Amino acid sequence: MKTFTKVILIIALVFALMGAILLGAGVMVGGSRVAKDGTKLAGNNSAIQNALDTWFEGFDLLELFHDFDVETNPNGKESLTVSVGELKKIDMDTACANFIFKSADHLDGKIAFTCEARKDKYKVGFELTDDGTVKIRSLKRFTHISSNQTPTVTILCPENFSLPELDVDIASGNLNFEGNPVIQECDIDLAAGNITSKGVYFYELDIDAATGNVSINLPKGAKKDWYNTTVECAVGRLEIDGENESGFGKEYKYIPGAMYKHINIDCAAGNVTLNFDGIGL
Repeated sequence: MKTFTKVILIIALVFALMGAILLGAGVMVGGSRVAKDGTKLAGNNSAIQNALDTWFEGFDLLELFHDFDVETNPNGKESLTVSVGELKKIDMDTACANFIFKSADHLDGKIAFTCEARKDKYKVGFELTDDGTVKIRSLKRFTHISSNQTPTVTILCPENFSLPELDVDIASGNLNFEGNPVIQECDIDLAAGNITSKGVYFYELDIDAATGNVSINLPKGAKKDWYNTTVECAVGRLEIDGENESGFGKEYKYIPGAMYKHINIDCAAGNVTLNFDGIGL
């Protein structure tokens, strides 16, 4: 979402500048034609037009976005299998993708990464680096994509697998976590989409979601007293262990002490559900 947010802010700034310039031009044109006493004047509209043409001629919107291009990896593999001992971190950064992370009983010490998409140009690729990080990036650049063409990334891991670190940064897509894996550090930035987790055990969970619903259901044994928890929900319903409150600017804090586990959820627009100790499963 960091990239998405920066792009949106730049677009807003660009249109604000354009609006100010056009407003000034309008005042100049109007002032050049009509004086205070209502007398119509000739004015020099060609000079104003030339000035605007010169400004727009040197203005390159794409140049503003140059620093915020989504990283691609054309050499990434369309599928990947790594051993449990190799994997230290999953790092996913892409503009648009659905994400599924779940445990499966048929895997023997392996983690499988796959991607499905209606068109190859929308697929993401996987790369295992020397430090044990699997990087997930788009294989190709694209200018637009419809919702029914969104690629789906699926990660299957053995039962009770413990992943040291997961970092997900997606502008648009849905994230689903299922089964009984453990994720020690999880950081999610999502601009538009839903996040759902059922049974996954998080040690440290940080979620920054702009638009969409967030539903985290921790497994039996994940006690509320084990977590320093902060949940902010600007617009939407906020529900903790079945107790809910709707409205604007809702915030929930529970800080039992200097615990090593924490949950931080910040949702601008959407419903947030957080259940501990198997509630909701």
